[in-house]
Amino acid sequence: MRKIIGICDDEAGVCEDLRGKLLETGIEQDEIVTFQSPESLRKYMKEENDLDILFLDIVLKEQNGIQVAVELQNHFPQLAIIFITGYIDYAKDIFKAVPAYFLVKPIQTGEVRVALERTRMLLAQNVGGQVSFLESGKRYTISAGSIHYAESQNRTIKIVTAQRTYKTYMKLDEFQRMLPANFLRSHKSFLVNMNYIAYFSSEGIELYDHMKLPVSRRKYQKSKEYYMDFYSTEDDEV
Repeated sequence: MRKIIGICDDEAGVCEDLRGKLLETGIEQDEIVTFQSPESLRKYMKEENDLDILFLDIVLKEQNGIQVAVELQNHFPQLAIIFITGYIDYAKDIFKAVPAYFLVKPIQTGEVRVALERTRMLLAQNVGGQVSFLESGKRYTISAGSIHYAESQNRTIKIVTAQRTYKTYMKLDEFQRMLPANFLRSHKSFLVNMNYIAYFSSEGIELYDHMKLPVSRRKYQKSKEYYMDFYSTEDDEV
């Protein structure tokens, strides 16, 4: 399906280089638009609101790219953001937003291709992917894609996102039926969004924000197979 892909970096050369790499991946049917400031990006989104995927630099002259991402996703929750940066130290802060992927400069064409594949998969999974629940008498509706993991605690479920943690009275089995296929039941008390998994082994799961979650011995083999099938490629670390 045709997508509109944006690139926001305050260096024109970076925008053009990334545009070229996108074209090298074979996306001629997609439209690419570039922005050299957060302000021009905001103006475009306000007037058009048709970006599907955005490659966004973290370090911008006018504003921190992570703050821009949080602002955009508050208004346009359907927007999938791929962060790009030349400074790996900033990676720890990216989960203040809801990133689809993270790339470190200099970026290679193969890395762009993987980022697009993962992001398209995420968008496909999140079509209509919203969950609704009650917390303290108030009803909340959030994107399933924003959920990092859910944990059953006695008779309540803790739902963890980058922005906040919710608690609702519900069985984990019931909550799982509300979620798309990218959620893995790694343990009787845990559901994890596989898009946020950085490392998977028999010792447990580590998310990109360094949160560690358990994998039950009984579920490990089945969980590993489900995780590998999800990405359609075997990771040597698994």
